[in-house]
This record gives sequence, C-alpha cells and structure tokens, in this order.
Amino acid sequence: SVTLLFGSGGVGPALLSNTTYYFRVKATNLIGQHTDYGTLQSTATLSQAPSAANLSAVQVSSAHFAWTGNNPTGTLYESQVSTDNFASVNFTSQTQNTDTLFGTGGAGSALSGNTTHYFRVRSVNHNGLSSGYTTAIATHTLVNTPTVPEFASVGNNSLTFQWNSNSNGANTQYQAQ
Repeated sequence: SVTLLFGSGGVGPALLSNTTYYFRVKATNLIGQHTDYGTLQSTATLSQAPSAANLSAVQVSSAHFAWTGNNPTGTLYESQVSTDNFASVNFTSQTQNTDTLFGTGGAGSALSGNTTHYFRVRSVNHNGLSSGYTTAIATHTLVNTPTVPEFASVGNNSLTFQWNSNSNGANTQYQAQ
C-alpha cells in the first residue's frame, strides 16, 4: 500500500474544514507509460469544533444560545439543553445557523421557570462525523408570576392564602404580603 498526505504537513496547502475533496490515482512506469485513473474517491475533512458559546435573552421559558462556527456555510450544528448538566438531554436541535432559540417560540418545549439549564454544541461534517461538544455553559431562567391567588380558608384570627406555582421549579421561594 502506498500513501500520500495532502494538506498541512503534506502535499499542497492546508485543506479547508468540512469540505469535500475528490481524489484519484494512476500509475506511471519507468518509461512514462500511464495507466487509467482508478475509481474516483471522495471524503469530507472534519469540521472544526464550535467556540465562544454564549447565552442571551434569557426569559422564563426560553433562552438564546449562540456560538462561533469556525466552518464553511452548510455545516450542521447540533446543540443541546439539559437541566442536570447532561446526565440526560432535554432537547437536541440541529441547524446550519450558529444559534438556536431554545424553549417557547424556538426549539423544543418551553424551558422550566426558575431552573438552571445547561447548553452545549458540536459540529457535524458532511460525512456525519461530529466534533467534540463545547464546554457546557449554564443559566438560570427567570421566575413565573404565581397565578390564581385566593383565600383557601378564613377564620376568626387566621386565614390561609394559596396560589399556583405556575410551573416554577421546586426551589422557588415565594413572598406573600
């Protein structure tokens, strides 16, 4: 078997990330006679891992997650959200953009209010091979306003006031006045 390295450290300039290249080979004998070219082969280079992941527009039920792509147009990015730092995944989104709105109005179901959510992203090349995930970043969603406040019972010298948590996380603290 004969091998030849193309790109960085080999023949020609560095190859571009997540770009399909086509190769073929023929043989030449000592007097210059050539064979036909062999079968045309193609493959895509690996995609570069995304970088500079950040969060913005964090609301009660959504958050905007963005990153720097470092790859040519058409690269697929797979972003994920989790509430347990990726022991499990709540939702995965695939896009060719360098951002995803998770939750209400975007990918997946509404994010839980007053809950820590973790986000990460990786790139996928044209052959379906993935880069590593970015380091997870976290944010805490805003808290929902409690709903349906009412007096549950009224006595001579006491009363009970109750409300609906409105999907706030278990660690939500309430203050009644």
